[in-house]
Amino acid sequence: MGRRARHPGWLFLVLLAAADAAAQDYPPITASDFNLEDFNGVITGSSRIMGMGGAFGAVAEGVAAFPANPAALARRYPYSTDWFDYDIAIDWLLPGVGEDLDYDNSGLPGLQEGKFVFVLGGASLQFGRFGIGLYVRGRGYEVTASDGQIYSFELLEGNLGAAYEIVKDTFYLGLGMAVSTMEAQRALVEDPVRADDFETLVRFESGFWRIGALWLLPDTPWSFGASAAMAAELARTSGTARAVGGRHLPMGVVRPWEGMLSVAYLHPFKTSAEDRRFIRGALDLMVLGPSTDAITLKGFMLQLRQPVGRDPSFGFHLGAESEVISDWWQVRAGTYLEPARRPGTWGRLHFTAGTEVKLFTLIWTWKASVAFDVADRYTNLCVGIGFWH
Repeated sequence: MGRRARHPGWLFLVLLAAADAAAQDYPPITASDFNLEDFNGVITGSSRIMGMGGAFGAVAEGVAAFPANPAALARRYPYSTDWFDYDIAIDWLLPGVGEDLDYDNSGLPGLQEGKFVFVLGGASLQFGRFGIGLYVRGRGYEVTASDGQIYSFELLEGNLGAAYEIVKDTFYLGLGMAVSTMEAQRALVEDPVRADDFETLVRFESGFWRIGALWLLPDTPWSFGASAAMAAELARTSGTARAVGGRHLPMGVVRPWEGMLSVAYLHPFKTSAEDRRFIRGALDLMVLGPSTDAITLKGFMLQLRQPVGRDPSFGFHLGAESEVISDWWQVRAGTYLEPARRPGTWGRLHFTAGTEVKLFTLIWTWKASVAFDVADRYTNLCVGIGFWH
């Protein structure tokens, strides 16, 4: 018993020493002569998408699927039969904090100060075979400098797009325009409790296109998806500061191009007309392009010149979901390989699971959902509330 009790302490010391050694492998940043890579390798979608390990490109249902496949804006849920319909997605992410959170698989030691903030949400409208939608996702990091001043660094992406059902119940095509921004801000009040009003010191901005297609193979349980996103280079559009909050700012922010191919299989049980039970499996294969003169997000926060995105990288998302109890309970599970963006490293394997349950009817029928994502030095919990159909 005593020997086993000492193992966690020894393991912590080993991991801490390894993290410190990793930090010493990279020189400190001494000037604003680098780019920052803006790429989400971990899942930051709805609880359904997270529970399925992000394998959603060929499922493509709901506005939360927009960033993975813009064709999702035109695809109807099975229950959507009216000419007009809408969808709303609001989710809360509760990532691990401090030393346990390695957001971009940098291998660097945990941040000793500050906190991460995540934003997710969107809405879509469908008119017959046509759909439009808006989806926003972002992350920010707040830190208190040595002089007591509070600063915020925010990366935000807003997606606006449209899609059309070209062949009824068979082929969908979608196009989206994304605006990506990074801002360095300073709180107007030097009080962590009251610091909810910030002024922008520096802003980087650029736009890029997304395109997606979805093909439901007629009279079969198979569906296929494909999507791509252009590369983007966010240039400075306001502010002249080269350093904020004791951190040298990048020359620019770069996003690699993305490509994805997807397949899904749906098996309905249908033992009766009222039986909604099903089981679905899905797989996404993705490739990412290189980023020029870029460093990791954690490297920027720690002011270490950790290179990233020198070569293309690959990943996959694999997941399944099932309605276990008809019209009441669904469960999900999945895994995915986070692409290796750092030179000489392998991708990071994640495991996910989730569930949603029907609650009660108050004007609408409500549901509660939860999902989690775990990997080496990373945890994330997603909780949501929405409409049950």
